Amino acid sequence: MMNQDSVNTNSVKPDGTRRAQQRAQTYETLVAAARHLFAVNGIAETGIAAITAAAGVSVGTFYVHFRDKEELIVLLLDDALARLRQVVRNAVLSVSPAARLPAIVRAICRFAEAEREVILVGFAGQQLRQGYESRVLLAQLLTQHFAAAQAQGMLAGLAPDLLANVVTGAIAQAIVWQLAQEAPDPDETARQIIQFLRAGLPSALLVGEVGTAG
Repeated sequence: MMNQDSVNTNSVKPDGTRRAQQRAQTYETLVAAARHLFAVNGIAETGIAAITAAAGVSVGTFYVHFRDKEELIVLLLDDALARLRQVVRNAVLSVSPAARLPAIVRAICRFAEAEREVILVGFAGQQLRQGYESRVLLAQLLTQHFAAAQAQGMLAGLAPDLLANVVTGAIAQAIVWQLAQEAPDPDETARQIIQFLRAGLPSALLVGEVGTAG
């Protein structure tokens, strides 16, 4: 005779697993729908009803997964920040110290294009914490890079942390420009940033001795 407990266990476990899978799939569908609508229509113009309609679920289902729209926005941006952190770290793992800055620039430009929708969410919603943290992350990595270069006799007379913040600002503004293009090439954006960093500004724009006016 078949053990009754084994029958119950075997019948309940697959059903529970199936529900968990369905819940996870619904969650991902809602996140994907929100990411797309926020980027296309803007955060303020996108309501929960529009998100659930695009995801093909009820409004009540939204509240099973999220407290409100703000929680979903924060989740999207925190996830992007975590992935950006990993992308930047991976970019410098297998390259020489001299090649790290170009590798970081290319990795960030490619990430911004690959994650265009969520990056646009950040700009549209003016989520300053995530934007600030991403800049801090990049500035910290560049400070380490420039400090190491200075220890090797390069960058004499320059403060590594100041230089890191200047370069971080240049990269961030280049990403803003890239996002505004209809068909951007992230590698071309990276190439121009790297070319600018290598060459600096033309001397004609920097007339006068450093530390003097005029």
